[in-house]
Amino acid sequence: MNCSSEINANVGFFQFIFSIPIFIIGIVLNALALWAFCWKLRKWTETIVYMANLAVSDLVLLFSLPFKIVSYRHRWFNESLCSFVESLYFVNMYVSIFIITCISIDRYIAIRHPFSANVLRSPMKAGMLSAAVWIIVCLWSIPVYVKYHAQPSNETSSNCFRQVSFDTDISITISLEIVGFIIPLITMTFCSVQIIQTLKQSNLNAREFDTTRTIRIITANVTTFIICFTPVHIGYFLQWIPAIREDCNNCNNLRLFMDIAPCIANINCCLDAFGYYFVSAEVRQLCKFKITQRRDSESNK
Repeated sequence: MNCSSEINANVGFFQFIFSIPIFIIGIVLNALALWAFCWKLRKWTETIVYMANLAVSDLVLLFSLPFKIVSYRHRWFNESLCSFVESLYFVNMYVSIFIITCISIDRYIAIRHPFSANVLRSPMKAGMLSAAVWIIVCLWSIPVYVKYHAQPSNETSSNCFRQVSFDTDISITISLEIVGFIIPLITMTFCSVQIIQTLKQSNLNAREFDTTRTIRIITANVTTFIICFTPVHIGYFLQWIPAIREDCNNCNNLRLFMDIAPCIANINCCLDAFGYYFVSAEVRQLCKFKITQRRDSESNK
């Protein structure tokens, strides 16, 4: 079966236009968040450790987007550069997924098991867990690099950065689906539901803690995760259905779907900043301090 693998001109234009604002907005928001964490906050909590790692991961992923943006219009990348950038993209997407899962677990422990939190949580442990995530995902990316690097040069030039490969080892696809998406999604959903139930049952003073706002933020985090990462993983699953693999029209439709799905996943790099960074207590206190300081300086003029 010889099916066309060229990107549709309209889809290529959509990818090009869609990726540019994601790149600009994501770089600005994540750079600001990382700047606040590293230079403006005196104390690093467990949450800040995870958020800093998430910001770094999102930034590195975003830095791979210009190569993809250019590839949408020009097919001049060699196989080594293509495989390296695709592996870089792979690493940072799944580091983001696992760090987001760690944040959910950390919240769960802090709220549902406060007495055990002092033993289970610490900035050092958060740093060690984050480092383990980076190492594991980097090792996990080796088969992805090998797959792209092993492609013939003529295929790489036309298929560079394509998200569907019907020759991918099924074990890689299964690990992406189960370990890289389903388990994190189940874990995040479970932790979020438990946290929301605990907050609803608690009798917290509204002046000290805004329960409703926190529940909305947690719900938004889960919703964002589902919206951003579900399409691309549905695509990974569909490429192994015989009715799709054996029909050119279905193959091309799936390729079309998977040309758009990663663009949706990339939105997460921007939404992370709203969903995790700027809602943290430390950053909110910093912003309030800056506003108060500015008002005082203006009133003294």
